[in-house]
Amino acid sequence: MAGNGTGALDPRRRRLLRLAGGATLAWSCPLPARAAADPVSLIRGPRPPALRMVYFRDYPPYSWTDGQGRLRGWLVDIFEEAVARRLGVPVEHSGHPWARAQAMVRAGDADAFCTVPTDERRGYTIIGRSVAVAAPVLIFACATSRRLGELRAVRTIDQLKGFRLSSYIGSGWAREALVGRGLEVEMAPDLGGALRLVAHGRVDATVDNADVVRVRMGREGIRDGIVELSQMVDSIGYHLCIGRGSPAVGLMPAIDRVLADMAADGTLRGILARTG
Repeated sequence: MAGNGTGALDPRRRRLLRLAGGATLAWSCPLPARAAADPVSLIRGPRPPALRMVYFRDYPPYSWTDGQGRLRGWLVDIFEEAVARRLGVPVEHSGHPWARAQAMVRAGDADAFCTVPTDERRGYTIIGRSVAVAAPVLIFACATSRRLGELRAVRTIDQLKGFRLSSYIGSGWAREALVGRGLEVEMAPDLGGALRLVAHGRVDATVDNADVVRVRMGREGIRDGIVELSQMVDSIGYHLCIGRGSPAVGLMPAIDRVLADMAADGTLRGILARTG
């Protein structure tokens, strides 16, 4: 399946991929030579008949359902390559409202999703070590905010204290990284709503995954009134999360190794560079 990207990778994306590649390789180097050469040997226990992956169905370019009802996106392509092609385990991909997708894994009706690790998700899933995608976190500011100059000087999340921010219900990253730090955050029903709060001057800015925000601004037609600031204030690592009771738990060591290999051999970079 084709992913939806933005063409050539910008410097922030290249830097994040280098960091992700280093992180995934660092922990895996001491593995035995046979395991390093053959990730399949790392599969623990019997192979499940398939890995049942669930995704947020409206989260381009990471995962979305197109006009023909097909699930597409970077995450779909990554796990099709890592699990189906390199490990030989079939993958069943399905898209759902995000809350429902997570509930399916919690209930055992699906095996896994790929997202930002949080304390809540650690309670019912095993979190992979390897980063599937490292996303840049940027500030998207209200163009008419009287504090725009101050926002341009921000370099860390903690420096956003005192600003009025927006995010959306269901964002685990925002709940931990923003609300959890005591920042003032107005929650909207979805990302589009959070961006409209910025465009209409109700808040000073939203802070989020730049890949997703750029696509949503274009789709919602709300680029006017919002300024993308250039400084990266954080990065979000998306990790595979397999339900603790899933028969696919034994795949995790092998998938971690394969994702590390894909970071090292340029496969991840190639997937994130795709368009369409």
